[in-house]
Amino acid sequence: MRRKGLLILTLGVILTAAYVIGTRLTDYEYLSTVVATAVAGLGIFGVWFQLKKESDIKEAEFLMDYNFSFLTTEKFVKMERRLENHFKGTEPLVLAPEDRQDLVDYLVYLESLAPLILNRMIRLEVVDDLFGYRYFIAVNNPVVQEKELNPDAAYYRGCFRVYQVWRNSRKKHGLTIPLEETALIKEGSKK
Repeated sequence: MRRKGLLILTLGVILTAAYVIGTRLTDYEYLSTVVATAVAGLGIFGVWFQLKKESDIKEAEFLMDYNFSFLTTEKFVKMERRLENHFKGTEPLVLAPEDRQDLVDYLVYLESLAPLILNRMIRLEVVDDLFGYRYFIAVNNPVVQEKELNPDAAYYRGCFRVYQVWRNSRKKHGLTIPLEETALIKEGSKK
């Protein structure tokens, strides 16, 4: 923060010195217009920078709340544990009829990120850190696909719509995709 203040002070001194020297060597009115334009440009940049900073803070607050909500909802944590155990091969994923609602709630919770990501209200790179693993161990799980996603695809449009975007982003950044061998949408699929 101190460095930023020093940079702004230095820039101010340089602009002031340039203005004073310029008034001695050139047309005062023209120089005033140029300086006023430059200062306005810096002001606009300052406003943009402040808005961007506030936006980043709001995004972080949203994700913290969203993650906290996930972690404090027992059925989400239990479902994630079951999906992870299946992914790691430590136990099969058997979904009894009474488990269906917990799975549906888990998928819908993750699906609610889709409009935020697709409408660029939240950056995928930020969401991916907290929810990428949770998303892919669910949607790429063959049992989840067979029992819920494929039969009721119309109800999970968000999961399907964001899938390719999220998958491509992970590939672009060199990140692994859990259960990629059973991808929700295979290469060239029209789902």
